[in-house]
Amino acid sequence: MKTACLLTVLSLGLLFSGCATTKSLSPTERATVKSVSLNPAVPMPTWVYYLSQAQALAGGLGGAAGGAIGAAGESDNQKAFTAILGRSGLDMQKELLASFATQLKQKGVVVSDHPADNQFELQVRMIGLAVPNGFYSGLRPVLVVVAILKDSSGKVIFQNHASCGNLSSKTNRHTLKEYDAQPELLAKEYRAAINAVADDLAKDFIAGAQAAASSQSPAN
Repeated sequence: MKTACLLTVLSLGLLFSGCATTKSLSPTERATVKSVSLNPAVPMPTWVYYLSQAQALAGGLGGAAGGAIGAAGESDNQKAFTAILGRSGLDMQKELLASFATQLKQKGVVVSDHPADNQFELQVRMIGLAVPNGFYSGLRPVLVVVAILKDSSGKVIFQNHASCGNLSSKTNRHTLKEYDAQPELLAKEYRAAINAVADDLAKDFIAGAQAAASSQSPAN
């Protein structure tokens, strides 16, 4: 994997905002959405995000130049994360699809097991580990996912993103040594992050669909 080390806590938020392209459902588009299906292919990032306590402290003290992305090659920590994730037993793509489908169904969306006219594509834009700030050594999982809904012609009719990162209350902090000793901890925390992100994406879609429906309703 190629890697990127962001050297300030602020950079994490800025990187999240880089995924912020959104597209809301129009009333006309909303009327065509009777059911949705999920594309089983979930693209994964080719780099790993890792923000250690030392990097957070260095960034806070001006050690990072403008929050630049630095990294010519994988650090030992990033290699360790990749190895631990591989030993954790987590199938991130499969669990993300399952969680998103569950969240949609719970919110009243008809999700077809077969290709529908309207199909969601999920893209994992960021994975890794990060401390909340330089005063903590515990690392939380980082996850950024984009959801794109396309109609039968391939036109994007909805797009949004959701993230769960170093400041989330949905996950717990653990040191890299703890993750290494118990890979199931990484799987557990990532499942919490996956469920949080899937819930947020489903809520965003429902809110957009309801807003589109309301704007199409005749005025009282």
